Amino acid sequence: MGRKLKVAGLLTLGAVAGALTTIQLQAYARNSLAPLPLEELQQLAAVFGMVDRLGMKETDAVPTANLHMGLNVVALLVFVVSFYLRTASGMHMTGGSFKIPFVLSLIGIILIAISGYLGGELVFRYGVGIEARPEGSPEA
Repeated sequence: MGRKLKVAGLLTLGAVAGALTTIQLQAYARNSLAPLPLEELQQLAAVFGMVDRLGMKETDAVPTANLHMGLNVVALLVFVVSFYLRTASGMHMTGGSFKIPFVLSLIGIILIAISGYLGGELVFRYGVGIEARPEGSPEA
């Protein structure tokens, strides 16, 4: 039961991150909402992720890390296209309809959810980004 709960939690976290990103892009496209500080958080996460990835030795975690990174890049591109199609200059490509940008946002959310699960696997299964405790140290 614990593993299923962890998977559900990671997928939920990824979906929430994707939804917040979509809200952020819509805020910029429509210039109607106060922007969320997501860009800064995403850039910070990307920096730490790259530091962890560059510091990895060739282990079983490398393919998972590469897939995690690739999904994040693809999701970013999907959200950028969705954002552009919501702007005044991109709206002519969709005939003024928000169906295609909405579907792209859903695809981006799914990609972020999968990537979030893989990020959890990197941390909880492979211990990426976790400093080992010295022997005999008390647990937190």
